[in-house]
Amino acid sequence: MLNLYARVAVFIAARMAEPRRRDRGATAVEYALIIAGVAAVLAVVVFALEDVLTQLFNDTCNAIDVDAATC
Repeated sequence: MLNLYARVAVFIAARMAEPRRRDRGATAVEYALIIAGVAAVLAVVVFALEDVLTQLFNDTCNAIDVDAATC
């Protein structure tokens, strides 16, 4: 009887540990989705502000008075 109890206990412990292993993979996928979302928002902002950023870089380049360097 003790042998049966030990087998059932080992079986239940193994089954209970299994969802924790799956959670680790899901967490990595969730982090990847968050990073992809942030990258997508950043790309949209850069493309939306393209003219403003271009003018900002041109103004900065023109403000630097170096004869040898070009922008």
